[in-house]
Amino acid sequence: MSTPLRVLLVEDNSGDAELVLRELRRAGFDPDWRRVDDETAFRSGLAENPEIVLSDFDLPQFNGLRALEILVESGKDLPFILISGTIGEDTAVEAMKLGASDYLLKDRLTRLGVAVGGALHEARLRQARRQADEELHLFRALVDQSEDGFEVIDPASGRFLDVNEKGCQRLGYTRAEFCGLPVWEVDAHVRKENWPELVKRLREEKSIALKTTHRRKDGSTFPVELRLKLVELHRDYVVASGRDITESERSAASLRESEERFRQLADNINEVFWMTDPTTSRVLYVSPAYETVWQRSCESLYAAGDGWVDHIHADDRGRVVAAMRRQAEGGYAEVYRVVRPGGDVRWVRDRAFPVKDGEGRVHRIVGTVEDVTENRQLQDQFHQAQKMEAIGTLAGGIAHDFNNILTGIRGYTELMRLNAHASPQAKDQLMEGLIAGCDRAASLVRQIMTFSRPQAHQHIRLNLAVAVEEPLKLLRATLPANVEIKTELGQDLPEVSADPTQIHQVLMNLCTNAAHAMKENGGALLVRLARRELGAGGEQVAGLEAGAYVRLSVEDTGCGIPAKTLGRIFDPFFTTKPPGEGTGLGLAVVHGIMECHRGRVLVESSPGKGTKFDLYFPEAVAGGGATEAHGDEEVPRGSGQRLLVVDDEPAITETCRLLLQQLGYRVETSANAAEARGLIARDPGRVDLVITDLTMPGSSGLELSRFLRGLRPELPVILMTGFSPALAQGQAREAGVSELMIKPMTRRQLGVCVHRVLQRRQESEGGEAATE
Repeated sequence: MSTPLRVLLVEDNSGDAELVLRELRRAGFDPDWRRVDDETAFRSGLAENPEIVLSDFDLPQFNGLRALEILVESGKDLPFILISGTIGEDTAVEAMKLGASDYLLKDRLTRLGVAVGGALHEARLRQARRQADEELHLFRALVDQSEDGFEVIDPASGRFLDVNEKGCQRLGYTRAEFCGLPVWEVDAHVRKENWPELVKRLREEKSIALKTTHRRKDGSTFPVELRLKLVELHRDYVVASGRDITESERSAASLRESEERFRQLADNINEVFWMTDPTTSRVLYVSPAYETVWQRSCESLYAAGDGWVDHIHADDRGRVVAAMRRQAEGGYAEVYRVVRPGGDVRWVRDRAFPVKDGEGRVHRIVGTVEDVTENRQLQDQFHQAQKMEAIGTLAGGIAHDFNNILTGIRGYTELMRLNAHASPQAKDQLMEGLIAGCDRAASLVRQIMTFSRPQAHQHIRLNLAVAVEEPLKLLRATLPANVEIKTELGQDLPEVSADPTQIHQVLMNLCTNAAHAMKENGGALLVRLARRELGAGGEQVAGLEAGAYVRLSVEDTGCGIPAKTLGRIFDPFFTTKPPGEGTGLGLAVVHGIMECHRGRVLVESSPGKGTKFDLYFPEAVAGGGATEAHGDEEVPRGSGQRLLVVDDEPAITETCRLLLQQLGYRVETSANAAEARGLIARDPGRVDLVITDLTMPGSSGLELSRFLRGLRPELPVILMTGFSPALAQGQAREAGVSELMIKPMTRRQLGVCVHRVLQRRQESEGGEAATE
């Protein structure tokens, strides 16, 4: 099979050219040829990348030596064979010096095939050598530019045969000084006697990685991460690559020191530090303070994953879970309650922050939890003190309203006595007036007690319009007559999660401040509720996330607040009122309450143009607290059950007796606890239920309940109080009280409570009988 060959033929005689081509074919080549006869055509032919040039020596416009010069100038390494009819020895030598591969006489072309084959072979060898040299230079350049030191070692003698530039720089030797040094002059961990053992191990394992220490020419040392490899060619070589790990060792030591400092900090601070995986919510780390705050082990938290959520108070859980869902977007800050194993409740402040990697992806969530129970207790005391200040401010108005109510009741009573023989219709009208007056008095007392008594905060789902109406009733009776109250309470407002008592306190504080600002000339006080959507394209409030809010606005037309004062109005104990008219707690309390509700309070004011407060309450999330309950049960009747009513106030025992008898019960009364104890001690089965006042001379209702519990444990006791149920509930449960009833009570409230307690006792006795 013929060998293809691209030929550039420099020849002006077509006959001679044909002889050359024929000889090439005879020698086994299949020429793809082009014939040229001047310099321009020759240059063009070279551009077509021939494999060989066959050139006549003497042409009319050109010659072979000039063609050879052009080829050399082009940089192309092509075989060039000179062919001539007559060529002198000197000319042939000059051509060979210029780079010709061979020369032939035209009458001896039989050697052309051999000459062409030899020239092509030499060209291929030159190309291979040139490529090998380039690869060697490239390899040397790469090795010399490497940040690692490379050495070639004779395994027999342990001496260095070669080294790259970095190895020389790192150790302070020239290449000439380095080559020939034994390994043990450089490596502090290698001795001459154990070198053969190291080579033997290398022959078995082929590659070894280790950490060692290298010694510089000046005697100083540095740590090295070293990899040895045995290379087997015509002889064996050990190739070593070493990396200076001074910086990495220093960084590792610094990291260990930093981790130790962090561990000591985390182990000794009161706050809980935690870290979670944002994808799985798995807890990656929690500091030991978790065991103090939660009173559960860190190991249980790691095992339970996000099970810690189950220990959040049920009323707070939905809100916290909702915050966790958005923690990757920007973290959260939540205050909530934690229930410990024994039922103890602690308040905590939990802050979360997303941590992003180099590409901006959140790969960790970190946070801190602080036990703020004591702070909450101090805050509650602070709020209570301010409530008392507000009650003092309103005292005159409350007394005025209460005296008005008593005047009405006394008037209706006098009319009843004077009209003893009046028509039934007239008597009914007077009775309705009396009942209405009593209801107004009870409502006023209830509002004052609800506002003033200390109690645990409870966020429930409620409509702010309903929560706002209650304190407005009290305010209408107490604010100066020249202050007009206007309301715009909105429609279809979303529910919020809030503490009703704290809402009352906020409104009382803002409205009494507004009234004070208008006391000289009077004015208008506007209370407005509206739904607001915060976020992109809508209203923006610094510090509040996007979403639905209910905005409570309290606006007055009073004297306004100067700009220099406006920035300090929320500071505790800062006040512009004269001594004796205020402590400066009111607005500080408002600010604190709004913080607890995850809301914000904003203020706008100008001297002489009034003041406007805007309070933003976030919409309640699903599961974010209990819903305010309402009910209106029918009055159930009794069936002759025996009741004992105990109270030191004759009017109460008598009215209770008459009302309960009208409902179908048999009723006895007693004026004090001692008398009641004597009655039941003589005949324990005398009654089916006892209704007793909490506070009586000599012995309290709680003490009577304890006595009855010891005498007859199944006997139900209803405890009446005109004070605060929050103060008595814990003791009442311990004393065996079945239910608490708040004075004054209506006929319906009294009948429903008695029926409910008796029904519960009957169901309990039926269950016990079934069990027996």
